[in-house]
Amino acid sequence: VLLASPALADDSNLWSAAFGVGAVDQDAIGGAPTVSVELALSPTSAFSVGLRGGYFTKENRGGIKSDTLYAVAFGRARWPRAGVEPFLEAGGGRYEFESHPLDGWFGGLGAAVPFARDRDRSLLLTLRYHSVPRPRGGALPDFLEVQAALDFSF
Repeated sequence: VLLASPALADDSNLWSAAFGVGAVDQDAIGGAPTVSVELALSPTSAFSVGLRGGYFTKENRGGIKSDTLYAVAFGRARWPRAGVEPFLEAGGGRYEFESHPLDGWFGGLGAAVPFARDRDRSLLLTLRYHSVPRPRGGALPDFLEVQAALDFSF
């Protein structure tokens, strides 16, 4: 199989914004709904870099509300093709878990499903694992995230 080198994004849009909803499973608090927003720059048709912020909350086992926020930078490698485009992504940044600011990383895989007639809009379906160190005396904040996001290119 020959791989074509990614060309600079000439006719494609360089910027995109995505708004996502989904669910997380976190050892410390169980399952919870999640929301996120991201902004990405695609210098080539096969690679993009961006920033994403996310949030979820749930009562922990003690009945206390527990918020998790994150702000991460990421890179996304895509396999450009007609129709559904698979991708891998990884990144890291700042997580806040039970008022503890922590640095962590994530990795994930997914697919971009374009809307039939509009290549400027797509649905991003993603599965991510976030690894965050345990705060002193706290619960393990690692979590698995499943998300669907509307992605708009401009």
